[in-house]
Amino acid sequence: MKRDTFHAAVAVLDSRWRRVGAVFFILYSVGALGHLFGPTREIMLAMTPWFLLTLGVVSLLPLVAGGRRYVWFWAVGTFLLTYLLEVLGVHTGLVFGGYQYGRGMGVPVFGVPPLIGFNWVLVCLGAIRLVQGWTLPWGVKVLIAAALATAFDYLMEPVAIALGYWSWAGGEIPLQNYVAWFLIALVAGFFYFVGPVRIKTRLPLLHLGAQAFFFLVLQIFAGGG
Repeated sequence: MKRDTFHAAVAVLDSRWRRVGAVFFILYSVGALGHLFGPTREIMLAMTPWFLLTLGVVSLLPLVAGGRRYVWFWAVGTFLLTYLLEVLGVHTGLVFGGYQYGRGMGVPVFGVPPLIGFNWVLVCLGAIRLVQGWTLPWGVKVLIAAALATAFDYLMEPVAIALGYWSWAGGEIPLQNYVAWFLIALVAGFFYFVGPVRIKTRLPLLHLGAQAFFFLVLQIFAGGG
């Protein structure tokens, strides 16, 4: 009975995706405003990991209720791949370049906050959801989704650095970072599109859009944060 109730509740949530998307944008707008004003900035920074985790989980709830096992294998695999590459990158500089994480995304484990791997899943899935319905060969969709994920990182980087989420050796974002982002997102997109299942929920896409809006606002009005 409890399982049926949960599935019914999530189905209602997903059917009202426009309202949920509006809530995403409103909450991220409030977060952006909070980051722009000194008195509330520290509060917003402290809330960031919990905020991202909560809204990210909400955007993935329809996948839980949908019982699409392959998508969950894909999500777990993407999390593990990206998290392990981040750990390797932090300790060697071989993947993205030389960088270190601060405390803005939660407590690091082996030098990397686990929330980073979770956000990789959210970003890749949001980009994939945008292109999956397009009438293009699936290989082209993989390339476009990878490019979109990389473009999101390009938008995010200056703000994330200013907010203390992470810092780059020498203070410069290396081209290597964007190449790595594209290749990793390409792998994630490949394994999604060769699988037998396509997600229907729009919530991951809406969450990615709200995140992009957040970083864009801070880019425009705060010069990066």
